[in-house]
Amino acid sequence: MTIKYEYDKSAMTAEIVGVDDCGTNVVIPATVEYYKKVYKVTTIGKKAFLECKALENIVIPNNVTNIEEYAFSRCESLASIEIPKSVVRIHECAFTFCESLNSIKVDSGNTVYDSRDNCNAIIETQTNTLIHGCNRTVIPCSVTSIAKAAFHFRKCLTSIVIHSGITSIGDYAFYCSGLRSIEISDTVTCIGDRAFESCRSLNSIKIDSDNTIYDSRDNCNAIIETQTNTLIHGCNRTVIPNSVTNIGEKAFQHCSGLTSIEIPNSVVSIGESAFYGCTGITSIEIPNSVTSIGRSAFFWCQGLTHVVIGENVTSIGENAFFGCTRIASIKIPNSVVSIGYKAFANCTGLTSIEIPSSITSIGGSAFYGCSGLTSIEIPNSVVSIGSDAFKNCTGLTSIEIPSSITSIESYTFCGCTRLTGIEIPNSVTCIGNCAFFGCSGLTSIEIPNSVTSIGRSAFYKCSSLTSIEIPNSVTTIEESAFYECSSLTSITIPNSVTTIGERAFGDCRSLTSITIPNSVTSIGEWAFYKCSSLTSIEIPNSVTSIGDYAFGDCRSLTSITIPNSVTTIGECAFEFCRSLTSITIPSSVTTIGKSAFYGCTSLKRVKIYNKKDKITINDSAFPTDNVVEFVGSSWWRKILHQ
Repeated sequence: MTIKYEYDKSAMTAEIVGVDDCGTNVVIPATVEYYKKVYKVTTIGKKAFLECKALENIVIPNNVTNIEEYAFSRCESLASIEIPKSVVRIHECAFTFCESLNSIKVDSGNTVYDSRDNCNAIIETQTNTLIHGCNRTVIPCSVTSIAKAAFHFRKCLTSIVIHSGITSIGDYAFYCSGLRSIEISDTVTCIGDRAFESCRSLNSIKIDSDNTIYDSRDNCNAIIETQTNTLIHGCNRTVIPNSVTNIGEKAFQHCSGLTSIEIPNSVVSIGESAFYGCTGITSIEIPNSVTSIGRSAFFWCQGLTHVVIGENVTSIGENAFFGCTRIASIKIPNSVVSIGYKAFANCTGLTSIEIPSSITSIGGSAFYGCSGLTSIEIPNSVVSIGSDAFKNCTGLTSIEIPSSITSIESYTFCGCTRLTGIEIPNSVTCIGNCAFFGCSGLTSIEIPNSVTSIGRSAFYKCSSLTSIEIPNSVTTIEESAFYECSSLTSITIPNSVTTIGERAFGDCRSLTSITIPNSVTSIGEWAFYKCSSLTSIEIPNSVTSIGDYAFGDCRSLTSITIPNSVTTIGECAFEFCRSLTSITIPSSVTTIGKSAFYGCTSLKRVKIYNKKDKITINDSAFPTDNVVEFVGSSWWRKILHQ
């Protein structure tokens, strides 16, 4: 094992910042020599022994004064720890995820911390706060508060009694998967956020009847905030009383043993992550009293097969039913106006869903990965569909976009491999990046005159698309817009288009002809790369530059005319155009890039209407000797092939 240090040369102290190859038993030295000087080891730094999974025991020397945040976090085999009298600061998260910790002792000479009454814990002496406990801790009667993460991930802790005198329980205090029962006294006035998170085995919760802040009314097996009637912590055997009005954030999070729950009509809201990860629940009925379903409320409830949403719910929050893989169908009531981001994402078993006319917006990724969904009808009330909304809905064969939609956002239908046809209404002005990326079943599509831009990779890998008409309203065909549309045989680019982006028609191997209008000023890099069926093309006088690899590997191309407007022919622009036999380069061209005609094995003669001092030609631009004639010059130039 190697311990790594950082040194404070003025104080002559060393801090442990990490270890290599940590063993089962570690003895930290009191001092360490560095460049012939001796430094006292005073600090176990942040994450110093993080994830030392084999570590079982450690000896801390009496020089150490500080144990920093996450110093021993995720040391899952650590069984015991002894704190020397020199330690004056221990971070509250120093021992998180130490699931095997069974013994904690503080030296009796320590003035800041103690382990009074052989409690198997670290207590801050002055405040009587228990800051770190273990699987065998017995909370002393003198303790008044339990700190944040005090029992974090002590999985062997099965029961705990919060005795009278304790007033507060900190955030994440009992993140204990094995905890089965808990009793809370009358003196507790503050329970922190997620205090009992991931207590998967919790079956019994009791609050002393004299507690004025919290209660367990009607033997409900839960913690209820008395004044607000909010259920803040439940367990596997909770019965929600009729007087509860709110189910709080993360109230039942990871209660995997919860198999059924009845939400009474008194409840008006279901908080964020309320039933997150409750994999045992099979059905849920949300009553009409509920007006909102919080973010991630039923996230990853994989056992859920039956859902009824109440008729007064107005919004379905982000990730509300994310990953509920067994839900086959769901009815959204007319009261709902918005479906949140990823609300039904990865609901792979969902085969049908009815979207009512009350809905005005469908959030981004709302139905992402709903591979069982075959068709969906979007009402005219919807004015916005977020990006990725139907991404990877691989079973979707048809969808109707209403005339209320003005934009098809990025990745909206990306990966809908079985989508064969879609009608884009005249209201749409923009087709976003990757909107139909990978729609390999799409055979035809009509782009209306309202569309002004076709985004990056909009139809990338639409391998069944045979033809497409681009309307006069479009001004830009972005990068990779039709890349790998391998069945596309012909396309007409209208006069409105000024730019053909990088890889716009790259790898369209069936493309035999294309007309480039006079409006186009530049042909981007790789624009027609590997269009191996393309036999001829006319470049209009408006084009000033031909980008790198623009016609690379167009191996069927026999002729091409380069107009006087072109000044630059990019690197590898006509690489491997093996059928090209001749080409004339006008006097306007001042630069021919590296390997511009490399691999053009049939090219025997090139006429360049320019003098040697008026043009820059890379030495490897042409594949063979004696192919270049400078017209107007009295000499021939031999091009050396590199």
